[in-house]
Amino acid sequence: MTNEEWKELHNILDQIYSDFYFAYSKYKTGKNAKLRDEGWKDVERLIRLFDLNVTKRYEAFELLTGDLESDQARVFIYDEIKQPARFGTELAQFLTKIKTKFPS
Repeated sequence: MTNEEWKELHNILDQIYSDFYFAYSKYKTGKNAKLRDEGWKDVERLIRLFDLNVTKRYEAFELLTGDLESDQARVFIYDEIKQPARFGTELAQFLTKIKTKFPS
């Protein structure tokens, strides 16, 4: 991937990260079932959007899943990352890794 492609991915994922924290908070602490349900739908949508943007860029997928030889192990790690309870933390770490791929 080029520097510009890494920057573009970083910008997309940074927006997902921001939106995710609002949605996850709404899901966990919403005042009623309707708000919590809306929050959950947003969480799912944002994780799917993340999935779409990462899986279409194999270099990003490799960076996210680490230095593993087995594709099966990568898939296992990737599925764990997409769990809502871990997603925000993992995405923050991934954004930091992406920043190392392009100069400021």
